Amino acid sequence: MKNRIVKTLAVMLMLLALMAGMVIPASAEPPYESYFYNVNGVWVGSANAYSVSEYITPGTLGVEITSLTDMVAYDGKIFVLDKGSADKQAKIIILDQTFKVLSVIDQFVGVDGQPENLSQPEGIEIYKYLGSENDGKYELTVCDTRNARIVRMDTTGKFVYVYEKPDLSILDKNGEEQSYVPKKVVFDNTNRLYVIAENINQGLLCLDPDGSLNSFFGAPEVTADMLTRIWKKVLSLAGSESLLSYTPTEYSNIVSDAKGFVYGTIAAPDIESFQQALTTLAGDPLRSTAANVVRLNAAGEDILKRMGYVPNCGDLILSVVTLGSGGTNTMEVTETTGFVDVALGTNGIYSCLDRTFGRIFTYDEDGNLLFIFGNGGNNECAQVGAVRSPAALIYQGDNIVVMDSAYSTLTVYSPTDYGAKVIKAAQLYYDGEYEASEKIWAEVLVRNSNMYYAYIGTGKALYRNGEYAEAMKCFREVENRENYSKALELYMKESFGNSFGIIVVILLVLFVGTKVYSGVKKFRAFMRNGVKKVM
Repeated sequence: MKNRIVKTLAVMLMLLALMAGMVIPASAEPPYESYFYNVNGVWVGSANAYSVSEYITPGTLGVEITSLTDMVAYDGKIFVLDKGSADKQAKIIILDQTFKVLSVIDQFVGVDGQPENLSQPEGIEIYKYLGSENDGKYELTVCDTRNARIVRMDTTGKFVYVYEKPDLSILDKNGEEQSYVPKKVVFDNTNRLYVIAENINQGLLCLDPDGSLNSFFGAPEVTADMLTRIWKKVLSLAGSESLLSYTPTEYSNIVSDAKGFVYGTIAAPDIESFQQALTTLAGDPLRSTAANVVRLNAAGEDILKRMGYVPNCGDLILSVVTLGSGGTNTMEVTETTGFVDVALGTNGIYSCLDRTFGRIFTYDEDGNLLFIFGNGGNNECAQVGAVRSPAALIYQGDNIVVMDSAYSTLTVYSPTDYGAKVIKAAQLYYDGEYEASEKIWAEVLVRNSNMYYAYIGTGKALYRNGEYAEAMKCFREVENRENYSKALELYMKESFGNSFGIIVVILLVLFVGTKVYSGVKKFRAFMRNGVKKVM
């Protein structure tokens, strides 16, 4: 009897802890299997790079939440945006680094000094003042989505500036005015604004610092399927216009880096181009046509590096999903990885959040895959570490925080020992500390022998240190011919000294001479045999 009571109390305490949104210990086993793609693009298991360290719920915060849409980290704080609903006010929740609530802004003082409400805001960003005299001064910038404007305020909710609807008359059709529904916004290092607006698929809106339209920026490409292209050729002009109009895909999220470059994600990439990109090699131009994450320069050109063995576009395996209620109402749809957000780490590392399965794909500056982790939830329960409706992610140091709009939660992932080694090795190599990075890459290979980038990192570090023979072994392991050839050339030079060039010339002469001698010999034999046949 006593044991039953003790067990019952234990179960009740566990339930109360979950209801209160208590922090989950970092040692908790993640509800997903981490994996990787090897040098041949084959799915292989992997050590977990990240594990859940904290799980933040409305109960944890002590704040009523309707629907989380975005967040941004700055100045040791995290600014979380709840867009509210028709009968519940939108709000900005300001958290400290330990996820304790510092304040809540549910109204702001408007331009006329009267309190105003945000209407279903979907994006939040930091406005940083330029100039050394304003060092450290910043404000919050919110896409006041259904009020068709972007509002700037300080961290107490005091109004500073409003960016009203820019002149979009160039997009008006048949006398109907183009609507303006701003969803996401970022600033570059000159404080120009880049805005994702609903139903505007010419790319991002680039606005001058005063909010006036400068240009359309970075329109992603899309490719119609082959059958449609054929029909457009066959049909008359009027007939072809009745076909589905293919227009550029809309961005799902944007973020800018310290140099002013804008990273953008696309949640629904073109399937045909995506499939073509899955089989491409490093540097193939086709990879950029299927991009679901881009890095745009000042001219709106995508300059993201795509030099990894596998494309930096998420999963390489397409999923076939059955939709409908059965019978004739059932259809199968091919799903690709689509990213809803991108977060920038240190030294060129960035992570992308998959809209379908809640997975996080992390790459280095050159586009090499570092690790994959995370998993989607389901309709029945919010399993800790599973994300049902991924909305946003940010870096908090090396930690990654993921927002789930369905469960109104924030999941904090911290690097495991394995993940920390991968990050450290990539950062050391980025900083030019090749010998130090080589040692850590060697430790990574012990944990994950399929980690091709560890072979490349080790090989490059050995190459930089003049250990060409050992570097060649690493490059040969992953069939990296370009770097193998470079290491071989220097190995030969080192082995033969200044005579290397002479040796190469001699070998070439011998090779050519052998070929010439063989050809002359065959010609003479032919002439002799030919003369005998004539006689």
